[in-house]
Amino acid sequence: MEMFLSADSHSMLLWGQAVILGIIQGITEYLPVSSGAHLLLAERLMFPATRSRAFDMFNTMLQFASVWVVLLFYRRQARKVFAGLMGRSPEGLRLFLNLLWAFIPTAIAGHLFGSHIKQYCDNLKFIAAALAIGGVYIFIVVRFYRSRQRLATLSRGQSLFIGISQSLALFPGVSRSLMTISAGLWMGLSMSDAVEFSFLLGAGTIGAATLHQFIFNGMSLGTEFVGRAAFVCGVISAFIASGTAMKFFIKRFSMLILSAFACYRIALALFIFSWGLDI
Repeated sequence: MEMFLSADSHSMLLWGQAVILGIIQGITEYLPVSSGAHLLLAERLMFPATRSRAFDMFNTMLQFASVWVVLLFYRRQARKVFAGLMGRSPEGLRLFLNLLWAFIPTAIAGHLFGSHIKQYCDNLKFIAAALAIGGVYIFIVVRFYRSRQRLATLSRGQSLFIGISQSLALFPGVSRSLMTISAGLWMGLSMSDAVEFSFLLGAGTIGAATLHQFIFNGMSLGTEFVGRAAFVCGVISAFIASGTAMKFFIKRFSMLILSAFACYRIALALFIFSWGLDI
């Protein structure tokens, strides 16, 4: 059981712990429940006395594993986008440009306000509040949603609105999937189209974040808490867990499922408020 035990502030991340973190991240990355909040809670339980930049780099790579899952599940759309960039698919080029427009607000907000937002990343009280507010917000979306259009007719302005919504997910506990799926629903997309655009946009955003991490911060995986064995185990488990979660939920997303996630967010927030703040 040693591989799952909590380590002290001077220990490397054990591979069993990395697997747990990978599974948590993989399951929650594309669900509207905030993978960041779940990872922070897990890390607080495993390392109650400390948290370092190594965790952030490790979490980024866990997220990157989920990018490949999206490309696998949406390979037809990915091929269409590539064909559009080659001038062979007007529909693919339109989708790429919409994704680009949706990505820009998050890139700008991250650059301008990223350092200020980081102060909230370890604040469980703030995260719990964000989870609860997000749960209530889901109920509002479910109550007033009306389907009006398809993804192929999404305009640049509507894509920009989805992107602005995604930028709010820079705050921990908000959930990128929640903001992009709900924004797509507000624009009148069907649930399947809103989920598709959200996942594709998420793959691009996470891929860009990983590239930024490589260029500006490096990936010193052999230092502090994240060793190479833990890194490999975590990434593999994140890939498998993410694929399993997507296969189960990708065709099952509905207003009823969304409402269930709202209840879960509120319950998790109450749990954090009643107990988690003392972790």
